Amino acid sequence: FVDDNICFDRSYFAELALHLIEVKKEFPKFCWGGQSNLYSIDKSVRYKGVEYSLGDLMARSGCIAMFVGIESVSKESLAGANKSFNEVEKYPDQIKKFHDYGIMLNAGMVFGFDTDTENVFGDTYEFLVKNKVEISLLNILVPLPGTTLFKRYYSEGRLFDHSWENYDGRHVVYYPSLMTPEQLERGFFDLWKALY
Repeated sequence: FVDDNICFDRSYFAELALHLIEVKKEFPKFCWGGQSNLYSIDKSVRYKGVEYSLGDLMARSGCIAMFVGIESVSKESLAGANKSFNEVEKYPDQIKKFHDYGIMLNAGMVFGFDTDTENVFGDTYEFLVKNKVEISLLNILVPLPGTTLFKRYYSEGRLFDHSWENYDGRHVVYYPSLMTPEQLERGFFDLWKALY
């Protein structure tokens, strides 16, 4: 399902999942994947007077894979990205819960936050391997035009590449705070190679 967060509206998700459970009875091999946040596995919903665990609804309705925006294993980086609702200390337990339901994870990870040093690549590798995260979508931070981040980097003179085709999450287009652009790009591609 193409939805930025299929579990955001819990009542809607409960209704959808209950319908999919019925579909699965007729087509036992039916399965689906979607996108949510990591902490959705800890949530429940009361729908039509019945309390449901979102994880149980995901599994029973045929969910086999979920893209989750973990973003970073650094609390400081998450705070800087206004993602402090992602709680690093809960990541291992939340990942295990998804796995216990038979749901594979695709973790979205971002590198190049102002608090990131070269250690972020080794820390991320260790985290992903230790927690058996099946797939990771790695990206270099992109200060997209029109965003607050772009305006800040522009005003600070940190943007050096104005070729929009390079604003793709695979190229460094700005000067990071705690490493060079070359260190960020090399660490990023070395991590891809190490994981895959």
